[in-house]
Amino acid sequence: MDHHPLTSDFDVRTVAIIGAGPAGIAAAKYLSAESHFTSIVIYEQSSSFGGAWRYTAQTKSGLEAIPPATPHSPLQPPLWLEPDRPLFISPMYDELETNIPKSLMGFSDRPFPDHYQLFPKHGQVCDYLLEYSKEVERLVKFNCQVCGVSKHGSGWILSLKSTKTQASFSQSVEKASFDAVIVSSGHYDVPNVPDIPGAKEWNEMYPNSLQHSKYFRRGEDYKGKKVIVVGNFASAVDIASQISHHALSPTLQSTRSESYLSAAALPNPLVEQHPQITSLDAPSRTVTFASGHSVSNIDTILFCTGYFYSYPFLSTLTPPIIASGLRTQGLYDQVLNRHHPTLAFLLQAQRVIPFPTAEAQSAFLARLWSNRLPLPSVRVMRDWEEARIADRGDGRDFHNMRFLEDVDYINHLYDVVMSGQAPEKGKRPPKWGAKERWIRERFSALRRAFLERGERRNEVRTMEEVGFDYEAWVEEESGRAEREGKMERGEANGAVGSLTNGTSLTINGIEAMAVEAGRDSNAEQC
Repeated sequence: MDHHPLTSDFDVRTVAIIGAGPAGIAAAKYLSAESHFTSIVIYEQSSSFGGAWRYTAQTKSGLEAIPPATPHSPLQPPLWLEPDRPLFISPMYDELETNIPKSLMGFSDRPFPDHYQLFPKHGQVCDYLLEYSKEVERLVKFNCQVCGVSKHGSGWILSLKSTKTQASFSQSVEKASFDAVIVSSGHYDVPNVPDIPGAKEWNEMYPNSLQHSKYFRRGEDYKGKKVIVVGNFASAVDIASQISHHALSPTLQSTRSESYLSAAALPNPLVEQHPQITSLDAPSRTVTFASGHSVSNIDTILFCTGYFYSYPFLSTLTPPIIASGLRTQGLYDQVLNRHHPTLAFLLQAQRVIPFPTAEAQSAFLARLWSNRLPLPSVRVMRDWEEARIADRGDGRDFHNMRFLEDVDYINHLYDVVMSGQAPEKGKRPPKWGAKERWIRERFSALRRAFLERGERRNEVRTMEEVGFDYEAWVEEESGRAEREGKMERGEANGAVGSLTNGTSLTINGIEAMAVEAGRDSNAEQC
């Protein structure tokens, strides 16, 4: 593999990590395990690890303007509850549960506790992260917001502001220099709200009636209201369900296309599906859909329409990394800035299992910057981005992984990492085998089986409790192969092809449902 013409070897000894969420924790661990870097510093604007998983009860009531922000909006300052209590609003809501089973979601060297439910609650995930972060706590600087990152020679200058108090935040900016920078601050900060004709007038006439899922906390807040939920992401499906039990019936959900998670959702007669909204009429509080159908007397429109990629602290970088806000530009293999290969971004990819993906990306960066992996040539990195655009487009699908693509991506990075010098040195990245792929294939059916337990789902600890037994499936498949072999040899009898027991029947039924859901997801994402 060719080397980058700008450098035959990296001279990286100091690394700044922006953000102390799951990705930042993973990066710190893999860099530390190299025993190569002399300084690793995590900058976190809040007072704790956890990132977006740190729940904040306080929130905003509605969107202050339409559009509320753009991907080029300046860095948001904290909200001050008191002079010494900064608030950075989290997108977590009260009853949020993960849509990833704990057997896949955890870091490779730390499984989730056995007593956690199969799909953990957000508070359990945060507790897990706090425990996992303890060994890198010495590396973090809390209450320190990175407000600027600029190129300086072969390195980087960071501009920093203290968020400990309102007074310290208003004081002068400090500077710090590093050889490399990892951006792990996430992309769940700047709401992406569609520009619908009439929305601005609606927002002016009915303040706080246009909202975004970032500020949603509980379904009870919509009691007695006529509500439309916009979007088909996981949050939209879940939030519409929660609101429907309190709002005027039916709760409306507006989508441009069927959700790739629809196979995992339970039928809800309290939620009525509609196509995308084409216009709003403020005086009559009327919403018109693409079908031509209109609904009046709407009280609240809640946008679960995702977020922009936005990194205002990198606004001076050339070439720019943000244009439309629908993707991060200039990336090689979803992680490395090809124009400035000492700048990297973690977890830009979506529809992935985030924690092990962050591990795989961190392992790649740690070994690349310690010169145990060669840097691909300018042409190779440019061709990768151009091929991705040709295949997926230059918008949001650039970062969206197709069904099971994240499994292949994690294993691809494992192979790259382990192809370098002294592969057993340092921290080994995850590699997914047959069992992990089997679980990933059955996400929709597994989630649905969990939800079917209703209020008792918090008692479910394992996949086996809801009928998903990998070992039993392997045994059944082996038996099936053996029976088919006998049939080919003419040794079959009347019992050939029958199921061995009731458990096999249950598993086989679930398997068929899961594979169908997987095909549906793949078709929708393509």
